[in-house]
Amino acid sequence: MYRAFVAPFDPAVIMMFTVKDASKWWHVLNDTPLWQDRIFHGLAVLYGLVAIVAMMQLARIQQRVPEYGWTTQKVFHFLNFVVNAVRCLIFVFRRDIQHLKEEILQHVLLDVPSLAFFTTYALLVLFWAEIYYQARGVSTDCLRPTFYMVNGVIYAIQIALWLVIWWKPVRVMVIFSKLFFAGVCLFAALGFLLYGGRLFLMLQRFPVESKGRRKKLQEAYIYNLLIELTCYISMCFNAFQSVANLDLLEHPVLNFIYYLLVEILPSDILMDMVVVLWIWVFLLFSLQTQVLVISQNLTCDSNDLKGLTGFMKGLESPIDGWWPAPSSSLSSYNCCNWIGITCNSSSGRIAKLHLPFKELTGQLSDSVSYLDQLTILNLSHNSLSGPLPVSLFHLTHLEAVDLSSNEFDQVLTISINLPALQVLDISDNKLMGFLPFGLCVNSTGIGSESNNLSGVIPPSLLSSRTISSLNLRNNSLGGSIDFKCSMMEHLTSLDLGTNNFSGTVPANLASCSKLKALNLAKNKLTGQIPERFKTFESLSYLSLSNCSFNNLSSTLKILQYCPKLTVLVLTMNFDTEQLPADDHLQFKALKALVIANCRLTGSIPSWLNGLTQLQLLDFSFNHLTGMIPAYLGGFGSLFYVDLSSNFLSGEIPKNLTQLQSMISRNVSSEELAPDFPFYKMNRNLTGSGLQYKQIIRFPPLLDLSSNHLTGPIWWEFGNLKKLHVLDLKDSRLSGSIPASLSRMKDIETLDLSHNNLTGTIPTSLVNLNFLSKFSVAYNNLKGVIPNGGQFSTFSNSSFEGNPDLCGDFFVKCQTNQDSSQTPASSMNQHDDDDDELFILRLLVLIGFASGFLVTVISLLVVPRIR
Repeated sequence: MYRAFVAPFDPAVIMMFTVKDASKWWHVLNDTPLWQDRIFHGLAVLYGLVAIVAMMQLARIQQRVPEYGWTTQKVFHFLNFVVNAVRCLIFVFRRDIQHLKEEILQHVLLDVPSLAFFTTYALLVLFWAEIYYQARGVSTDCLRPTFYMVNGVIYAIQIALWLVIWWKPVRVMVIFSKLFFAGVCLFAALGFLLYGGRLFLMLQRFPVESKGRRKKLQEAYIYNLLIELTCYISMCFNAFQSVANLDLLEHPVLNFIYYLLVEILPSDILMDMVVVLWIWVFLLFSLQTQVLVISQNLTCDSNDLKGLTGFMKGLESPIDGWWPAPSSSLSSYNCCNWIGITCNSSSGRIAKLHLPFKELTGQLSDSVSYLDQLTILNLSHNSLSGPLPVSLFHLTHLEAVDLSSNEFDQVLTISINLPALQVLDISDNKLMGFLPFGLCVNSTGIGSESNNLSGVIPPSLLSSRTISSLNLRNNSLGGSIDFKCSMMEHLTSLDLGTNNFSGTVPANLASCSKLKALNLAKNKLTGQIPERFKTFESLSYLSLSNCSFNNLSSTLKILQYCPKLTVLVLTMNFDTEQLPADDHLQFKALKALVIANCRLTGSIPSWLNGLTQLQLLDFSFNHLTGMIPAYLGGFGSLFYVDLSSNFLSGEIPKNLTQLQSMISRNVSSEELAPDFPFYKMNRNLTGSGLQYKQIIRFPPLLDLSSNHLTGPIWWEFGNLKKLHVLDLKDSRLSGSIPASLSRMKDIETLDLSHNNLTGTIPTSLVNLNFLSKFSVAYNNLKGVIPNGGQFSTFSNSSFEGNPDLCGDFFVKCQTNQDSSQTPASSMNQHDDDDDELFILRLLVLIGFASGFLVTVISLLVVPRIR
């Protein structure tokens, strides 16, 4: 009895009843609509308060600095106001939203504030990134386009998802939509952490302490960690809910904690963070002034100011990031902080002017002579025109000048006297006259390609002891080639292609002990390759195309002794000679061999079998006969084979379907040749010649067109999944088109025209998504032309010359009720699938376009950081 009487007062029993009452209270809150509404309305009040604070901050900043317009800080507070105000309204009218008939409207109304919240985070990431870049003296030009692009893509994908859910509300798409936004939140948080961490580390490196600095660093670390973890993990909770719902955690108290931690507190923290960031900006740059002489408070040197003022006056449009005020007000600003300008840390004078790809127009002013401490000048890839100022070439401190890819158009009569100059590039302009490099005695690299320069090479360049790279390609230079190679101990690259040099190839080029790349193509050179080239041990790339050389047999016998030769281009020489069949020829290091358009006779020689590292082979436009050797299929790295326009006969060797580099591209990423142009002959497929600057950029190709080949197109051709071009036109091939060709997923050009092919066109070819050029014209094909995919883009000329072919856009097929009833039913099903696929692609395209436009229009108000 005693035990029974005192048991209710036992602490464990009391705790059990307390827990039971608390659990009952927990369930009562969850089951009572009144409590649910109270909690959600409380959240609405908190959202409203944050929105009011954001608007007050915006009004305060606008009243304090109205002249700056919409700064990054103002846009941030405005977005914060929009996000929280919309959230407030959604929580107030929560039940009305949940009773909307169209579920897609629920998704839109609930997702829009989250998207705006992402943009707010992204804006802060942009702000941090700009601070970090500016502190390191790096251009911020790429940041804002990236900000616009990322937001545009995110909004476009979200709109596309909305459209897909509205069109066909599949549960998988709803889940994907929510997981997508969870990933977006993680993306923003990681960017927040990345640049916040960089600022944290940058501030830590400064030894100067300031009031509150350590506290600000701790706050930055805590805020980053809090926002990154809560933002992503909590967004995944609701991913597998089938409907749009604000009740993420299925209990009002948990929902209150969730929204408080994930959205309300971060919004308040971020507003405080922006104020902290402005303190950090001041702290960062104030610390830098104690390390550097050049600071925000110093002014331009008077000579530099004159030079920049005259430079800007010569331009037709201002430079983004430069102060656009008249010269009278420039003196109070530090030009060392302008984009593209770097100053010497000790003298404060401008040392570098780096403005490539700025779309500059106008003329280069003579006032650049005032920048007398300039060491590097880069104005490449703009649209500057007119003459080059004479005073530019008297800046004795210049070490590198790049004026390439402009429209300078004067006749050069000046002499460049720059004793410190190491690199000079005036390529891709409209300059005329003689080479002005006579006094560049210390230069290591000179480029003047693609102008209209004439005359001869200055003697100082023919015997320069310092130059390592000389590019005079594509001019009108003439005379003989007479380099003093015994003195040019640093020369590694010599490009004299596309000029008017005459005579023979000088034997002393072999004395350039470090010369690796030699381009003499498209000149008026004659004769034979010198015997002394046998000792050319450093030579790796040699192009002698489009000259008038003779004796191919001697040339190959000499060049086989160059142990490092990897690329040999002999196109358009040795007219009507015979391709040597000497089995003793050995090119162990050769990776690219081009002897095209020479009208050579003979057959493909067996000595090619020893070129085990061969990647590119071009014997096109010759008069070769015989069969294609089967051993070509055994080259593990061969990815480009062009034997077109010959008289080759027999069947296509089945071994060619085993070329490993066309099955799985495994070609070495090491470049075969320097930045020299490589010309291809006119191809019927494209209607124009091709030019590649790098051989490795050639597409994987198998071109056996315009021969006398017979036999079938092997089924095994479908194994060549990495092949981009298969050209078998204009031969005598027979049999059917194998359906296995649909496995060549990377194919872009497929030409089987002008053969004797029979049967139908495989419908599976419509699955070749990258196919842009296709022709089966002038064969004996029959049946219906496949419809769909890329086939809807091909013209009638791709199918003409086949009387028994028909199709909707070609020759209308005659209706045959008896024979086509069953195929028609299957075709209808296929058409329905195509229609659905077309609608889905159309919706995705509309979503991308709409999102991009909305983002650009809404974010154009974000100005550059001041």
